[in-house]
Amino acid sequence: MGKGFLRIQTVTNNGTVAICGASVTLSDEHNQVLHELSTDEFGNAPEVELEAPDKWHTEDPFAPGPRCSTYNASVRADGYITVIYSGVMIFDTSTSLLKVEMDPSVPGQENSVKYITIGGHKLDPTEADMPPFPGVSLKVGSAGQNVRYVQGAINKLAGTTPGLWKITEDGIFGNRTRDAVLAFQRMFGLTVDGIVGVNTWGKLMEEAYKTPGSTPGSTPATPPFPGADLSAGSRGQNVLSVQQALNKLAPHHPGRLWILVEDGIFGSITRDAVYTFQNLFGLPITGIVTQATWIRLMQESAQAGRSAPPFPSVTLSVGSSGQNVLSVQRALNKLAPSYPGRLWILVEDGIFGSITRDAVYTFQNLFGLPMTGIINQATWTRIMQESAYTG
Repeated sequence: MGKGFLRIQTVTNNGTVAICGASVTLSDEHNQVLHELSTDEFGNAPEVELEAPDKWHTEDPFAPGPRCSTYNASVRADGYITVIYSGVMIFDTSTSLLKVEMDPSVPGQENSVKYITIGGHKLDPTEADMPPFPGVSLKVGSAGQNVRYVQGAINKLAGTTPGLWKITEDGIFGNRTRDAVLAFQRMFGLTVDGIVGVNTWGKLMEEAYKTPGSTPGSTPATPPFPGADLSAGSRGQNVLSVQQALNKLAPHHPGRLWILVEDGIFGSITRDAVYTFQNLFGLPITGIVTQATWIRLMQESAQAGRSAPPFPSVTLSVGSSGQNVLSVQRALNKLAPSYPGRLWILVEDGIFGSITRDAVYTFQNLFGLPMTGIINQATWTRIMQESAYTG
């Protein structure tokens, strides 16, 4: 925390006469009394030091939390109506002046109180306050306040945008910042080059400024429970949602969960997958999707969509087959629309043939990995991360 200062001056309502001997009580936003003061013959109370957010935080338009500290001031003087201020703003390294104009009381008004609330301040960001493009593109190796603006904007969006993630706001444009910029560019149909030029800057700031604040680490929103349990014989969109959620989790639980046919029909294979999910997460093992199972399944699926499934511990190459190959094919197919003419839609058959190998070659070339056509841990992790970021 930083430190700011507050000076209070009391005068009559026409501003011409200082009020001596007024009692001033300062309290925080929780009404904890901090200072009891009295004004001198010039109507001035002693200057006090109060806590405030650090200056860098105040000046950063994307920094989370309030830009200043707010306090309450109660001013009483014999013969005048008491004035109570709320929202008195204090900024780091600055001195705030509160000029209190007091109205004389008349008989019957001795206990009257005048309440005044101080409104917001200019440092609350609006679209009109968006940082302008710095005039030069930002890329790996760039550093400074403009990079910090980019990182702050991405972090603001990350709380509400699946596929974006929090990055360190250190003002250094490294690989992690570049990867976040790539993900943002893909989401918003921009040139995917990892460089913040004028178009990427403009779109990023526009989206960040219109995005409401969010709580870091908050659980992603999940579809509401349909109101009735789902079990063998059920059909329809809600069953399809269950199958899709289980399929999203399957790569994170190799050997325990498997890829289901997404047909919206609750058959024995879907039931067995529900059994397994319930066992994995400590739920009653019924094979029925109750409200408790639905909520946990949708929450786990939403979280899984934001992280890469673990490497299967063995490399995948031509001749490999099974669920892990299927996961690779699905991930590459999610990426294909973002790279027209470079990646293409594969048959999702779980068989690592020459066409899957060629797609892996292309992916490795696109992302600067050794071009082997083999899925090692580095290639697996990057494919799954990029696929998750694509949404």
